[in-house]
Formats: sequence, structure tokens, C-alpha cells
Amino acid sequence: MLKLAVVTDGGALGPTALAVWSALTHAPGPVEVVFLGIGIAPDALARIGRMVTRFPAACLTHIDLSEDLLGDRLPPGSHISKATFGRLQLHRLVAGRVLYMDGDVLVTGDLSPLAELDLRGAPVAAAPDFAAQQSCVRATSRFRRDRGMRTDRYAEVAGDPRRYFNAGVMLMDLDAIRARPDLAAAIEDVGAAAGYRLADQDHLNHTLAGETLLLDPAWNCSWGRLRRQRRFLDQLGLTAERAGAAEARILHFHGPWKPWRPIPWRRLPRYGRGAWIWRKALAAFRKQEPELAALI
Repeated sequence: MLKLAVVTDGGALGPTALAVWSALTHAPGPVEVVFLGIGIAPDALARIGRMVTRFPAACLTHIDLSEDLLGDRLPPGSHISKATFGRLQLHRLVAGRVLYMDGDVLVTGDLSPLAELDLRGAPVAAAPDFAAQQSCVRATSRFRRDRGMRTDRYAEVAGDPRRYFNAGVMLMDLDAIRARPDLAAAIEDVGAAAGYRLADQDHLNHTLAGETLLLDPAWNCSWGRLRRQRRFLDQLGLTAERAGAAEARILHFHGPWKPWRPIPWRRLPRYGRGAWIWRKALAAFRKQEPELAALI
């Protein structure tokens, strides 16, 4: 069984519900949705429950995530919700292997191959981060005067900047993390995470440096730019686990721009196609789940 974990507060409930719905729509077998909510109203939780029960092979486990676990510090970026710190506490609250997803993703294919992926002893598997990979490629260009400088911040965090991963989608062996008390304590240190430029993503890269299995970008595809991401891998001499995915299975709309908000004209060449795909999914979601779609 695939165990799918999401963390959200009321502000991101609508997009997160769509992300879960898209995963269930493409699931050929059983899925346990582990829904960690922060201050979610009872009627909204009931809507999530009704949505999940419409899929006969799916079940819902709701965990009310205490504010105490999230600390009293805020993420450094205005587009990053405090709920992001919830994934640092998953090993405290959930057992086994889980596929964690941010709420700003869209599932476009079967996720079950990840449930059986051999982690080779790694506690986490994640795809390389688009921005970090792009910086690494540009840093090697002999036509750029600032080559090397672009990767400094990633190297400071993760050691090898090529392996800096995006934490928006992670396959996590929570039992393996919990079996190592020092690692578990380091991961759940919200105060340390809040001190980084990219909060818990930087923190996880630092804590798990050298211990993360790289996933192919098909499992965390930046706004649909799979070909470009795979080209980065080749240029940087990296290999990643495809787990049978030829095409993108999860699209990730990371960063300050979101497909449910207006995107400036000058950003459309970069984000327009991905936004169109997401909004097409929203139209289908609205027909089946109008109450949850109204929250977007």
C-alpha cells in the first residue's frame, strides 16, 4: 500500500486537496492518505474525508498537528507557510515508509512504483532541485565570469551542490529515521531550519547530506520541465532512480508564483504551460469536488 502524507493549514487547504485528489485519481491500488492538518475547521476536514471515501481503495488518517511542534519561529520567505515545518515531525507521528508531497503539486500518473523502490539503506529519496541544478550547469560555463559563485550557497548547505534536493516530494523511511535518535533530533530542530534562507529545505539538505537517494525528476518535475531537468542530470554526470517513470508523474509548482494565482506576462514563457495543465486539472476537480475547489 502507498502511504501518502501531506501537511497543510487552512490557507493551503484547497490546493492540497486537489493534490491528494489527483494522486487518488491515478492510483491503481490501495492508498492511505495521512493528512496532517494545522488548525483545520471540522467542516473542512469532513469535506476531505468525503473526498477520500469516494475512492474505494483509499483511506484517510487525520492527525491534528500541534502548533507546539512547529516552534515559534517563522520561515524567512513570505511565500513559505509555517506548515512547512510539519514535515520535520513526520517521523514522530507516522510509521513506515511514506511519500510526502507539498500542497502545490499535481499528480499526473501512478505513484505506486515508489512504494516498492529500494532505498538502498537511505532514509530519504528525493529529486534534485531545479534551481540548484541550473546554477551548477551555469557555473561550469566558460562564457560566464561568475562561474562557481552561483553554487556557493548550495555547497554551504549540502556539500555537493549537484546533489541539493527539492524537499517538496520525498520518499521517507520514517522507521529508519526514528531508529537513529541523533538524526531524528537533528531533523526535527525547527529553530535550526528557520535560520536558513529556504527554511526546512536547506535544513534537510544539510542534515541528510550524503544520505539521500536521488530520484529522477519525473517524480518532482519543476513546472513540467522534465526534459530540461534530465539534461541537467546528464551535464552534471549524475544518475537518478527512474522507478519506471518515462514521463512526469508529479508536477511541482514551487516558488513564489502559483498556478492558482495570476502569473505576470513576463513569467508566462517559463510557467505558462505548467499553469495551464494545473488549471485544466482544477476544472475537473471543480466538477467532482465543488466545495473543496471553492477554497482555491
